[in-house]
Amino acid sequence: WKGVFVWLLLSLMTKRAISFAPIMAKGERSSPLRTTPEMEDWRSFKARLVSKENQKQQGDVTAQPTQQGGWLYEQTTIETGCLLVHSPQPADANQVLRNYHLFQSVVLTTEHNNDVTKGFILNKPTDITLDLQCTEGDELGASFPIQYGGDSHSIHDKESTVYTCLHSLPPNEDVRACSSEIMAGLYSTSLLEAKDLIRRGHATSSDFLCIAGYTSWTTLDIMVEMRMGLWKSLSVDTESLKQGLEHPHEVWEQLLGKIGWLDPTMENENQYRPSPLIDLGVEMQQEWIQERLMLDGLQRTNREQPRKGDIGIQPGDVLRAIPNHEFLFHQQELHLCLILILQDDKDFTVGILLNHPTSKEEELTSLPIRYGGLYDQLDVDQEMPAWALHRASDNNQVGGEPIGNSFVKSSIEQVVLALEQGVAKQGDFLVVRGLCIWDKKEDTEFADFHQHYRQGRFEKVANNAIGPLWEALSLQQALCPNSVETNWEHSVRAWKLGGKGGQSISSNDRIHYLGGEVVKIWTLSSLLD
Repeated sequence: WKGVFVWLLLSLMTKRAISFAPIMAKGERSSPLRTTPEMEDWRSFKARLVSKENQKQQGDVTAQPTQQGGWLYEQTTIETGCLLVHSPQPADANQVLRNYHLFQSVVLTTEHNNDVTKGFILNKPTDITLDLQCTEGDELGASFPIQYGGDSHSIHDKESTVYTCLHSLPPNEDVRACSSEIMAGLYSTSLLEAKDLIRRGHATSSDFLCIAGYTSWTTLDIMVEMRMGLWKSLSVDTESLKQGLEHPHEVWEQLLGKIGWLDPTMENENQYRPSPLIDLGVEMQQEWIQERLMLDGLQRTNREQPRKGDIGIQPGDVLRAIPNHEFLFHQQELHLCLILILQDDKDFTVGILLNHPTSKEEELTSLPIRYGGLYDQLDVDQEMPAWALHRASDNNQVGGEPIGNSFVKSSIEQVVLALEQGVAKQGDFLVVRGLCIWDKKEDTEFADFHQHYRQGRFEKVANNAIGPLWEALSLQQALCPNSVETNWEHSVRAWKLGGKGGQSISSNDRIHYLGGEVVKIWTLSSLLD
């Protein structure tokens, strides 16, 4: 029966080579989290089994999981106390567009069941310090450096930030009463309980790693992402993990290096492969860290003074987006966009994007269908029909519905008739499907277009700039891999023409550069069939 048990246990594990060694080199200073003698947990037993299996398969007699040397191995399952380590994929657009905060993350799993998987990011330190008074008359109290743990109840959720403290204090009665064990010798407690332990003399602030927020997935989602190769599940002993946390900026590379994933000499189809997309992910993560985790960036955001009063937009106005971090990190399709306002009342602001051709062509006119916005369905099974936009001064004989004083909305049938009669040419029209809708009743950061405008994220385009801007947009072609760059060049040119005096952008403007690269990735992943 012992052989059957070992076979069943090993069948749950990966068969790849295991590296048994401390994460940090010998001689480096130890973790501020205190260690105590603990019984080896069952994962240490698994480590010995995996080591024996690899010795049989590879003849490796030097790898031994010892308390002094520690152990680390990759597995195919998730369990509380394991590490989920992000493994960037060369063609994963989401790591640039949506999941840059998880890029190259090391997540300590604290909860895993059939429904949800939760954990703390361990390698995203901030330069923010939380100062608390722990005893009466103590003016300084305790100082806790803050670690970013994830986007749920994070430091960005000012009214609902959840702080959790990790520690490895000697487990006396008082410590056990307020702590939950995550893995052998590593515990979690609340910030208030940590403060109380300090007040009662059981600890100092340096005994805790204070984490703001956490990361959460549905278990189905994280398992799918693991099968896609986006995450590695690693089991590691507590001491090695604590030593690695001394250098949070290096722990990701060291962990994946230990299992050979970063080793260019290994012939493994799932191994790390450098790519421009991964390089862009690194740059996006760095920019996000500077602006969203560092105090200077957060204070800069808080110092922004919104414009006051009525913004005075109306149907027919064209606005252009000003480079900003909000459109770099969220709603990237709005970066340097040009948007025509169709409606603005007490409930909604409705507009269409003008500068994003898709790969589809309208059948009767052969004009590229432009992405007007996210809302392109009349109902679940019925797509919104495409329609044509033209300037009121150019085609008075086409017919249609006026949009302010500068534009006219026409049906495709009206456009076809005008083209056949020779009263218009193809370059007079932009064909659009979809709408941008901002619901002012929604209580979200991006619900109110007026708020975007007041924060300086949009500015109006002068009427005398509409003609040159339109000509630049009319040069864009239906989207294909070869037209992405030229379409973006025409889009940027139109954007510049919409500014005062054809305002240009410095080539050293980092937001402009990153935003342009991200928009091209978004275009290929969202608009190319």
